Parts: sequence; structure tokens; C-alpha cells
Amino acid sequence: MTSAYKVRALEFHDSSHIWNIECLRKTLKFMVDNDLNTLVLHQVDIIDEIVYPGRVFGISQTSNIHETYEKMYRTLYRYAPRRRGVPNMRKGFLRLLVQEALRFGIKVYLENKEIWFPDMLLEFYPHLIKRGTVCPSEEFWWEEFLPAKYEELFQDFPELAGVVISTATGESRVSISRRRCECEKCKKMDPVEWHHKVITSIYEALKKAKKQLVIRDFVFNKEAHQVFTKVISHLPEDIVVSIKNTPHDYYPTFPHNPLIGKTGGRPQWLEFDAMAQYFGWGIGISVMLEDLRDRMLHGLEKGATGFLVRTDLESLPNHSCFRTPNLINLYGAAQLGKDPLADFANIYHRWLSETRMFEDGSSPEDRKKCVKWLKELFSYTWPIIRKTLFVDDCVFSDSSMFPVSVEHALWLAEEKNSLKEWNPQKEDALAPTLQNLEKVFKEKEEAELLLDKVQKLLALEGKSPLRKESYQELIKRFDFFHKYAKGFWLIAKAFMICRVCEAGISLDSSIPKYGKLNELVQKIKGELEEYEGELRGLELSLKDYPVNLLLDADRFACFRKDFEKRIAKLVN
Repeated sequence: MTSAYKVRALEFHDSSHIWNIECLRKTLKFMVDNDLNTLVLHQVDIIDEIVYPGRVFGISQTSNIHETYEKMYRTLYRYAPRRRGVPNMRKGFLRLLVQEALRFGIKVYLENKEIWFPDMLLEFYPHLIKRGTVCPSEEFWWEEFLPAKYEELFQDFPELAGVVISTATGESRVSISRRRCECEKCKKMDPVEWHHKVITSIYEALKKAKKQLVIRDFVFNKEAHQVFTKVISHLPEDIVVSIKNTPHDYYPTFPHNPLIGKTGGRPQWLEFDAMAQYFGWGIGISVMLEDLRDRMLHGLEKGATGFLVRTDLESLPNHSCFRTPNLINLYGAAQLGKDPLADFANIYHRWLSETRMFEDGSSPEDRKKCVKWLKELFSYTWPIIRKTLFVDDCVFSDSSMFPVSVEHALWLAEEKNSLKEWNPQKEDALAPTLQNLEKVFKEKEEAELLLDKVQKLLALEGKSPLRKESYQELIKRFDFFHKYAKGFWLIAKAFMICRVCEAGISLDSSIPKYGKLNELVQKIKGELEEYEGELRGLELSLKDYPVNLLLDADRFACFRKDFEKRIAKLVN
């Protein structure tokens, strides 16, 4: 087993960062300073932003995008006037970025989801639409469109290292996974065959350009996992398989992704999330160094040779781990990727030093004490998040936001993000029983006690040589964290109370320590109303974005009203 990852990649997923020159320059410096050697630009339609492609619109024998534009600008102006100049403009920016990255020894990959296409394509090829739905099974996609798109991509961007592709996803514009088209071709099409045709057509274009193809396992359930496993078993052995560290998505309470180590000898990259789409966005701080170490060691044991760390989210513009203490997760991944047994104290020290959080002139001994203090402080963050945004390890948030109804919470936890599919022991984790209700109360109380402990540790300011503004920022962030966590504690209790009541359990039933069910109903109603009032009283400014999204009073009220409506049917 090798002791280090050869490919150590940072991933941008938010277009406001991908096309931001100042952001990219700072990122390249960070990558050089922390020995990250690969940059992945992930935008669902990024290749369609920089390629027309001309060949499928009747333009042939051009050597670059400008010659293509020369021959089709009238067509573009007629069918896509707002888009006509975008690829031309994007090209110059991206070319300079790739060239500068290469000067620093950093390879650049583009990541997208296929099949994606420009709207005007359907006007030129109307046969692709069947009964109002775009058909994924027409040969056009893999015989004409995809080969043209990727050949023209590398014609204009020969410095790119390759592409990262998702095909096993319903998030693309057209995919067999969505099963929306009901034509005979789609009914007869084996999903394994479809994915193979799509991937092979892209692979052949990349092979011709001598570029690397990376395929992701962007799938949502065991059935899709099985399909994906069959797909990759028939692919060329030089295709890299990129695998999320946990099945389905970035859920730290889930087991290791079962696909890891089962790629038939094909190179493997692991994917991680530093910002925390599902564990607090860094507003609910969550330092994941222990989890990163465990999963990176597991990946190495299973033969993985690379990793990607996502720093942001496409649907959350202008936010990333670079704007929160969760940045330490990125520092951790960079160091643990080179040495999974790296000392966490060194990771903390590097983070504090590079972000200039230490007071100038503070002594090495004081800095060492500060690192020890912060290590203890942040060691509680993931346990708090685990007992707050999850219920008995089941995903209980909507990408870290409040669920908007009792039914929504149940759907998130048991259908959309099902843990029991990967861990059968969680089959009855959310069953409407008094035992589970008591478990929820205890879990949320444990989280509150841990957060209280953090608040007491924070008050020990004298231990820290942090800059005054850095320390005050920590205080403010943990205040937001506490307010945020309280909302989830209340929602989880209300959710389970409602589930138990709707299951027909007598309102006179008692839970040791907590009292009768009818008393809990009245208490939680009052607490929900009081908390909503607290949210409406918050004064947040633009600089507090995206705290406002997680502490949205209207969103919380949506859940509260649903709870009260459902309870009213049972109590009155």
C-alpha cells in the first residue's frame, strides 16, 4: 500500500468562483503552498459554455472556435443571440488560467454532467423530442454530438489534462437514469448499454487527444450503484473512476462507499467535501480531520491513487470553505493526502499561520498552547453536528437547511437520503415509537451539552495568542452555530412527537424524565413559536450571508405551521 495520494485535487463547483480571476489566483497560490497538484472546475454545463460545437450545426474543417464562429455567427444570432459570444469570451479566460496553472505544475480538469446540450440543438434535430420529452436513446448523442463536442474542446484547449464526467445522474439534461422518455427505444435500452455508449464516445475523443477521462459514481441508490459497477467493468482500464467517499453523497454518518476497491484495477480517485453541504456549511462548524484520516487510509488500502476536495457548492454562490473555519478541512486533506498519519497539531498551526490569525510577535510557546486549545475546541464540532443535523445518523436536513414539513423531513431521511439502504441496522431509526422519541430528546440534549462546553472553552480567551479580530470572529461564529443548532433540536423533537402522535400512541403515555406526551406537545409548540420570534428578531447584514439562509424565519415557520396543523387534527 502506498502511503500518499499522487493526485491531490481542489474542486470548485460554484461558477462565481470558476470565472473569478482574483479568486483563482489566490487559489493557485494556496495550492502551491499546500502541494495540491490538480484543479477541477466543476460546472454542470462548463463544456457547453466553451464549445459550440460547430460540426453538429453543419460546420466542418475548422481549427479553432473563432473559425467556427466565423462560419456560424448568423446561425447563432438567429437561434441563440444571448449565447452566441459566450464561448469566444470564455475561451480567453480559461486558456490563460490553464496555462498559468501549468506554470505552477498544476493540471486542470473540467467536470460536467452528460448529456448536456444548448437549447438550439433541438431546433436543428427535432427528432430528439418524442411526446414532449428529449429522448436519451437516439444514436445521434454518441455517434455525432458527443464526439464533436469533445474533439472541438481539445482542439481549442490542448493544455487541459482531461475531463471528469457524470452520466449516471438525473441532474443532466437528458439521461437514461431519469426514465422520462417512453419511446420504444428507451423501453428496450439497457441502462448499462446506454452508459457504455455515451462514455465510450467521449473516451474515444479523449484518447485521440491523449487526454485523461475520469468517470464519477454520481448515483443515488443501490440499484444505480449496481448498474454503474457493471458499466465500469466493460470500460477501458485506463479510465479513472472517481468515487465519493460515502455512498450517494457527502454524508459523514454513512459507511465507506462500497464501490471503493471494486473498479477492476482501474485507477481510483476519492471525493471529499470540505465546505460541508450536508454538515453545516461551516456556519455550523464541523472540523473533520479524524473522518478524513479514516477515509483516506481506507482509500489507500483499497488502491486509490488520487482525491478531490470540493470547496463550495453550485447552488450556494459566493460561499466556500475559504470563508469559514471549515477551511481547516482543506488544509487537513492536503496534508493527510501526503501523509495520512500527519500530526493534527501541524495542520492547525499551518491553518492559523497562513490565514494570519496569530498576533504578530506571539511566541512559539504561546502558539503551541493556542493550537492545543483550538484542537480541543474544534474536536467537539463534528460530534455536535452529528447529533444536530442528523437523527440517529439519518440525514435530517435539506442540504443543511431546515426541512419545511414533517413529511419533508421523513422523505429526506428515509427516501431521498436513505441510510437504512446502506446500513440495515438503521431500518427502524425513525419508527414512530416512544423509545425513538426518548432517543431523539437525549441526542439533542447531548448536542446542547457539548455546545455549552465549547462556549465555556471559548471564554478562556487568555489561552490564545489569536488576533483580537480573529478571536471575536470565532465568538460570533459560535453564536450563530448555537442559534442554528437550536432550530434543528426543536424540529427533530417536534418531528418525532408528531410521528408518535399520528401513530395512535396515547397522549397520556409518558417518557421517563420528559413527562407525558400531551405535555410535550404543548411545550414544543411554545418553543417553536418562541424560536421563530428569535429568528425574526435577528439583524443580519449582507456580510452575514449565507447565515441568513440557514436561519430563515419563513422557512422555519413553514415547518412550524405544518406541525401545528397536523397536531391540531389529533389533539382537538
